[in-house]
Amino acid sequence: MPNGGFNFRSSYTYSEQVQAQSAPADTARLAQLQYHLNSNDYFAFLATVFGFLEESLDSKKTDLAAEELAMVRNIRKDLVYLQNEYHIDHRAIEA
Repeated sequence: MPNGGFNFRSSYTYSEQVQAQSAPADTARLAQLQYHLNSNDYFAFLATVFGFLEESLDSKKTDLAAEELAMVRNIRKDLVYLQNEYHIDHRAIEA
């Protein structure tokens, strides 16, 4: 993809991704995720993580870094909006 774009297609099937979520190494990560979901601050948590990326990109002075920085800033704005306007509710889905 041009300009360092992302390819979001996964090389894993949905079943493989679900199975990977139950690996022992993911226990702490999933516990942290559940904590943020229960605290209703998952979007704010993600905005904070993107803030760290923003700080890192801000120190780089390239055209690509400037494009990525603009994208990160827009994502952070979206996450703040989502935090203020939306709530994640658990809904079981069939795989």
